[in-house]
Amino acid sequence: MFNELANLSFNPNGILGPGFSFSVDLFRLLYMGIIILSWALSLMFTPRYLKPYRNKTRYYVFTIVTLIGTLGVFASGDLFTLFCFFELMSFASYVWVAQDERKESLKAADTYLYVAVIGGLFLLMGIVLIYYATGTLNINELSNAYMHNLDKKEYITASAICMFIGFAAKAGAYPVHIWLPKAHPVAPAPASALLSGVLTKSGIFGIMIVGFYVMRHVKPFGIFVLAIGLITMVLGAVLAVFSVDLKRTLACSSMSQIGFIVTGIGANIIPMVSENGDLYAGDSMALLDGTILHMMNHTLVKMAVFLVAGVVYQNTHKLNLNEIRGFGRKKPFLATSFLLGALSLSGVPGFLGYLSKTLLHEGLIEPGFGSFTGLIEWTFLISGGFTLCYMTKLFVALFMEKGAAEYDNKNYMSFVQRIAVLIPGILLLISGISLIAIMNGHASTLSLLLEKAGFGELHHISFLSFEILKGAFISIGIGVVLYFFLVRLVLMDDEYKNLWPEWLDLEELIYRPLITRILPLILGFFARALDQCMDAFIILLRKTLFRDKPISEARLEGNALTHVVGYAVDYRRAMKEEKDYVPYDYEKKLNIKWMELQENVKIAKRSMSFGLILACIGMFAMLSFILVNMFL
Repeated sequence: MFNELANLSFNPNGILGPGFSFSVDLFRLLYMGIIILSWALSLMFTPRYLKPYRNKTRYYVFTIVTLIGTLGVFASGDLFTLFCFFELMSFASYVWVAQDERKESLKAADTYLYVAVIGGLFLLMGIVLIYYATGTLNINELSNAYMHNLDKKEYITASAICMFIGFAAKAGAYPVHIWLPKAHPVAPAPASALLSGVLTKSGIFGIMIVGFYVMRHVKPFGIFVLAIGLITMVLGAVLAVFSVDLKRTLACSSMSQIGFIVTGIGANIIPMVSENGDLYAGDSMALLDGTILHMMNHTLVKMAVFLVAGVVYQNTHKLNLNEIRGFGRKKPFLATSFLLGALSLSGVPGFLGYLSKTLLHEGLIEPGFGSFTGLIEWTFLISGGFTLCYMTKLFVALFMEKGAAEYDNKNYMSFVQRIAVLIPGILLLISGISLIAIMNGHASTLSLLLEKAGFGELHHISFLSFEILKGAFISIGIGVVLYFFLVRLVLMDDEYKNLWPEWLDLEELIYRPLITRILPLILGFFARALDQCMDAFIILLRKTLFRDKPISEARLEGNALTHVVGYAVDYRRAMKEEKDYVPYDYEKKLNIKWMELQENVKIAKRSMSFGLILACIGMFAMLSFILVNMFL
């Protein structure tokens, strides 16, 4: 699908070795520009925020390394290159989560690392399988890989599932989302903005490659991705409404918005048949454009709202809504910046988020989904209503309600931070208004540029018609009802309450018990049984075929060294003690030691451990040979 967007591309094979290749098209260039802008805004915001922190240099170094990894992911021309940069990005960004080295930060960082490592292993397994099935890792050459290799469809399906799990772990999709609500609250706010707004999109980018290339028009896989997207969308929104932690709410919000994007990808994979029998979906420009635009919208939104959260934390060192209520009162600049992001995320007309969600909505109500069309549409609209609900909850708590504490209304942020906070919101508003103008036939030069970038069908939808606006109004209405009847009546009295059961934490309920208790118990049982069997087998061999022979006087052969050294020591000892010389005392002992050593060497050569050591040395030699031939 990306080559439908590609009007400018290059592929410099051979850079950094024959396994590394890069390819860039207009879509990737556009999003890489947004990545660089996001990093610039984050680094502008960082100096004052990190003032009380230790290890600032470490933070900056790994921020740059993470940028290199992220840009490498989006510029990759093949899956091997993508995997290498994907892992670089994952391990470098671990430092963000563990930056302040508090107990909760290190625990969240461990969760983040576990998910990244396990996801990376699944991704690598998928890459090996796809190479076996197709003979290539070049992304463009994988177009319709499933349909072109039906004789190996089982391998390609297994590969697609493995790669989806690996990419979904980074995107924060259910059920591998567990790192996301835990990592964002403990990471520095500028890092949280990048984790939520940018790094999750690297996972989305990978899912798009799997769906739009490898598994194009494969209905079961499309349904699977669509279902994961819908679950992620709803669960993230519900968790955000119940949360009373500012950054955790925004993190759960990210999970929900990732669900919107994954839903669009899944719907785009599913083949749809028109009334005259033509295959037309999967090529729906509304779904594709909505997916791409919502990636960009979510990146800019999270830069805006997470940086505002950073302003709150650097002044209060608190994130609980009950403790920071009223912080933004009499701070119109901060309120405006947060409001612009909140309105765009909620899909309010006039903002970029309205355009992206409307395109997704229009694509999802295609008749090709059959009897599930209504369920999918209402799940989408209700989740949009939840978005407005929790963003309203945050805005009211921060900027309208009066808290117990009084805060500084003048020096709460620097001038550079003001610029970093305001730019994303302004871009969301300007881009939304500009695209509406383009769709109504104005600004033809910009329209042509967007057509070249792949947004060629945008002007065919009248975004200001009542029929199109109706979906946005329904979501807004649902959000208003949810806010007044759920948040105001159920989730708060004198203060905000988190009524979400703690035992429903998926990590603590399933993953940690599975890894720390159940798996060690099962594997330990089998390991103990295997160990006992091996011990019995070795004892049997030692008593039969490899029976040790006693070292007798007749076998004390020794060697020249033991004879010479032993004779010299005996002679020296006899002379020193002025006694009659008694030969062969030390010579005999050295001969015995030599024979024991010989016997131990023979036992070692017959053991399994020695064989494993030789096997490891052989594999290391083989790997060294491959690397030398590859790079030299």
